[in-house]
Amino acid sequence: MGGYLKYNSSLKNLEINILDAGLLNITYDTIIAHLNKKYDIICIVNTFDNLDGLEKLLFYIKKISKNSKILTYGPVSKTMPDFFKKYNIDAICYDGDYECAIEEFIRFVEGKSDIKKLSGLIIKKDKRWIKTKPGKYLPPNQWGFPALELLPLNNFEKINK
Repeated sequence: MGGYLKYNSSLKNLEINILDAGLLNITYDTIIAHLNKKYDIICIVNTFDNLDGLEKLLFYIKKISKNSKILTYGPVSKTMPDFFKKYNIDAICYDGDYECAIEEFIRFVEGKSDIKKLSGLIIKKDKRWIKTKPGKYLPPNQWGFPALELLPLNNFEKINK
């Protein structure tokens, strides 16, 4: 995701930070330190394994970085997107490649796109949910590779030790 947005998308000058809280067994102290950076947009991957911590994570985000827009994407939101409507978030990726939907959401948040041009997203606007048209898919020559320099690779080595 980060690699595509940083190197292959039409968006320029993005600052991207990746925090793999689940895999690296990170505490909420570390998450809070990251949230103090007050990001414009926070994208949360949803999997069936991390749903039990979502409500607590959203609580911290809204308390610490209340102006951040929150988008969730992953296999759960593609399978059952309406599940996420009960949470205090701004967008749900429900269809298409996540890269396309997130790129469009960034443009939307920046005021460079209209909600009618969005695809693959369910957007909360004025306390109601708006389902956009079906998502887009990247052609294979635009598939992104991980931006290894954005990943804490030295921490991944600790997992098998």
